[in-house]
Amino acid sequence: MGFSDTSPYGGEIFTLNIASLAYQSAMFTNFHVAPTCTPTRAMLLTGRDNHIVGVGNMKELLADNQFGERGYEGGLNSRAVTIATILRAAGYHRYMAGKWPLGQTKERLPASQGFEESVVLGEGGADNWEKKSYTPKYNAVHFYEGFNEIDLPADFYSSKFYTDRLLGYIDKNANDGKPFFGYLAFQAVHQPPQAPAEFTKRYVWTYRVGWSAIKQMRYHIMTSEGGTRAPLVIRYPKKVAVGERTDTFAYVLDVVPTLLDLAGVTPQQVNELATFGGRSMIPLFCRRFKGDSRQQRGVLRPSLLGIPQCIAATTSWYAICHRFAISNGTFTISVLTQPRRTIFLQPTLTWSRP
Repeated sequence: MGFSDTSPYGGEIFTLNIASLAYQSAMFTNFHVAPTCTPTRAMLLTGRDNHIVGVGNMKELLADNQFGERGYEGGLNSRAVTIATILRAAGYHRYMAGKWPLGQTKERLPASQGFEESVVLGEGGADNWEKKSYTPKYNAVHFYEGFNEIDLPADFYSSKFYTDRLLGYIDKNANDGKPFFGYLAFQAVHQPPQAPAEFTKRYVWTYRVGWSAIKQMRYHIMTSEGGTRAPLVIRYPKKVAVGERTDTFAYVLDVVPTLLDLAGVTPQQVNELATFGGRSMIPLFCRRFKGDSRQQRGVLRPSLLGIPQCIAATTSWYAICHRFAISNGTFTISVLTQPRRTIFLQPTLTWSRP
């Protein structure tokens, strides 16, 4: 799903429920993810860099020099601790429904990764109406509930099926007084584009302009606003003000620390697995924080800005100011975010805090 696919972010399809949620939330306009799906999901669930937790690349796209290498195991490895595992120790119910391309062995399925209830697709995508592959890369697809492979109901449509199952999990324990964590990972936002006729018929006239016109419009939007940028809204009325917007740079690694911050949960691990690659985004919106506490956030991966590896590897990078410049002592990169992000690379003459 692209940055501009939903209506709150300028999409031509009116996504009613997402719009309703967005208008009650704080919205990010500079939130970024990895270039591909599976590495993003690995970071979304663990808060750690995808190379650390075993998903340095999608297994379907592994290069010859990546097979068998540490960090490219093709699924979550022993260094991965999911947010579900952390919240289990805090007394939460943990439910999941949807796409899970992070491993189909017993130790990698959601049931071994902290989720007490789960129903998932094990591959990176599938037909949304039937239990069949959409690509020659998969001869077959597999769905699991817990550890058990399952067949699909006759009236299966992926979005409805996953939503109904997740709601069923929540309802089953709704009266026990325990908090819950729910992760709903829709499959239909992925290829192939399939939706019920009751939805598609509403946009027959919208798309009569033709593929080329829509492609040109989308290309313009994605060039100026897209790439690795993705929509993100946070709704939590107790701490996050409704209607706030921020163009502060944020990354998928910030999601787990943010959720744990909102839940008031501190990871119980006493080893390196307790460290995260990001930090909480809540200080950006809490009324008790007047300034942006992330002005000198100190962690910004050069690869996200397209910095050549030969330069990025020279030394550690330091954020001077997250919106304007970063320096490694040899070069300074200036980043202008309005109206479009422009990047300048120049020799560093002096180093000073702005």
